[in-house]
Amino acid sequence: MPGDNIYNGAMDNATGCGILMEIARAYAGAAQKPRRSIYFASVTGEEQLLLGSEYMGKHPPIQRVKFRSISTTTT
Repeated sequence: MPGDNIYNGAMDNATGCGILMEIARAYAGAAQKPRRSIYFASVTGEEQLLLGSEYMGKHPPIQRVKFRSISTTTT
């Protein structure tokens, strides 16, 4: 918005991406690897009625039958 000095989404988006990358880094560097593959995804458009999550749910990058668990985080 003109004259708005607040950068909405800058902090929570950056925090969420940082958390996701650190979790992925921890798994990649772990001495004992997980038994199953882990797929990390970051979506956008959540403030506009969960558009990113809805798209991901309707167009999964791998077959749904291969999902064992889904975990989400929000900031």
